[in-house]
Amino acid sequence: MSHLTAAEQFNPSNPQFTADRFTLLAQMRTDAPVTFLPAFHVYAVTRWQEVHDVLGDAVTFASSFESPDKLQCPRANAR
Repeated sequence: MSHLTAAEQFNPSNPQFTADRFTLLAQMRTDAPVTFLPAFHVYAVTRWQEVHDVLGDAVTFASSFESPDKLQCPRANAR
């Protein structure tokens, strides 16, 4: 059986995750404080300093995400 990384175990909808989320988040802070979560297509940033740096630099860390609403509801986009 393969050992899953903390990022692979990250699943807020899984009861096992929610029961022990602080242990997993501590492991992520130690092993990979900035890591890609493939199941969610996002990066998780788990250390205070890195979170501070990311939130303070919108140019470098801007998202190119397009809301599904923009793709599916042109009328709402016109407002």
